[in-house]
Amino acid sequence: MPSSHFPRPCLRAMKAGVVCSVSETSDVNLSLSATPPERLDQAPQAASPDPSRRDKILQVPKDDNGKIAKRGSDSDLKEKEKNECRPTDVDRDQGHARFSSSRSQCADQFAEKPPSVQAPPVVDSITLQRLLKEEREQSDKRNSDHIRTLEKKVVELQRQNNIAELELQSQRQQMSNLKRDINGSTLARALQALSDEKDDLEQKLADLSSEVETMKLCQTQLEEERSRLLDSRDELQSTKEQLKALCCELEDMEREITETNHVVRAASFKHSLEIFDLRKQLCLANSRCKILELERDKPLWEEARVKRERKEQKEREMEERRRAEEILESMRKTEEEERRKEQDRTKIEEEARRERERAQAEHEERQRLQRQKWHEATKAEKRRCQRRDKEKWNLENWTDSQAVERFLVLTDEFETTEYSKSKPLTSSGIPWPVLTNPRRFKVTDLDDWQAVDDFFKFAKRYQEAHVYKKMVMRAKQMFHPDRWKSRSLLRTVMDDSVRSSLETAGNKVSQAVNAL
Repeated sequence: MPSSHFPRPCLRAMKAGVVCSVSETSDVNLSLSATPPERLDQAPQAASPDPSRRDKILQVPKDDNGKIAKRGSDSDLKEKEKNECRPTDVDRDQGHARFSSSRSQCADQFAEKPPSVQAPPVVDSITLQRLLKEEREQSDKRNSDHIRTLEKKVVELQRQNNIAELELQSQRQQMSNLKRDINGSTLARALQALSDEKDDLEQKLADLSSEVETMKLCQTQLEEERSRLLDSRDELQSTKEQLKALCCELEDMEREITETNHVVRAASFKHSLEIFDLRKQLCLANSRCKILELERDKPLWEEARVKRERKEQKEREMEERRRAEEILESMRKTEEEERRKEQDRTKIEEEARRERERAQAEHEERQRLQRQKWHEATKAEKRRCQRRDKEKWNLENWTDSQAVERFLVLTDEFETTEYSKSKPLTSSGIPWPVLTNPRRFKVTDLDDWQAVDDFFKFAKRYQEAHVYKKMVMRAKQMFHPDRWKSRSLLRTVMDDSVRSSLETAGNKVSQAVNAL
């Protein structure tokens, strides 16, 4: 049983050498012993079975579960306070007298039932009296505090009762005033309502009269419109009859025109046939006349033909000689032109070849100078990165926390730096998410995701959750291939192998970060 279930005087008595025992009754028996009591937590075999060594029992009341009930517990005090703080006629003097009587009864109980002591030494009886006196003083102090609390609550309840009575009186006064107002103004309100209703009815009657007049006027107008519509209908009927007569006349005229057209077409077809026969006969007569004229002029035509053929023969011969001379001349000119063009082409090709060689040499020289400048800029950038790492971190004793700090610092630098051919991208300037020492790091270490996974696992343990999430988001954006392409980072690297290795490593890191 824990020590908190015993009353404090019993515990002090037990420490002083008083062996206590508790029974089902309310009697308390104490026995004093010169030897100190054994510890409560010792084994059962340590207890002495000898009845002569047992002391008399201190009996205190127990609850239903067998636990020892505390004397003056909080539940009893609360029940007592609840019964004594009802908002009835409470007299402060009566309460004080009741608590004084209860306190005196407790004192009488202690006086009437003194603990039985068997052969107590002088020192132990004095100690027990002192403990009982201290317990009585503590009980008196608790009772006085409780009395003061009850007095304050009684005063507060009286004040609230006075306030409630004042509010009740004011409510009664208001109700009486309202009743007087209602009795005086009910008839006036009823009369006013009737007069208002009469005015409304008169207004409605006037409105209905005006509406009746308007309806009569509308009816007159409708009758006039109806008579006009009837007249218009008669006129429309006569117009329809005239239109039908005109349509019949038009049909007769169209029929006559159609018959006339048929007659005209037949006559015109007959005349066209006659004209065609006459034209054919005229053509035959003209042909016979021409044949007769040709037969008459045939000798003249034959002589003229011979002369014409001779003349044409001479002209053909002269034309052939001229053409042969022109062909020879053109062939000579063509050969000269081709020879000149060949010389010009050879000259142009030679000049072009020299120009290409010169341009190639200039291009190679520029490439050599650019490559040399790029190598120098790359070396300078690597030296700058090495100097930065040496100044900011202890590379001799490298730790994982330094790797995380270096990644954060290089991330800010990498995102704000404008890379170009004069300031090329290098492996030392990229914030690779690895735990390896920068001196021993190689781009080939990123062929798999293990190094990146180890880095982010340590960063997750090393940093807070929101800082870690922010770092992962920045890493995803920083190593995204589209981000590198938009910033033209790989164009600043002139060495194809270095560019390919950096691009492959960046893609590996991007894939590893996206997989987190």
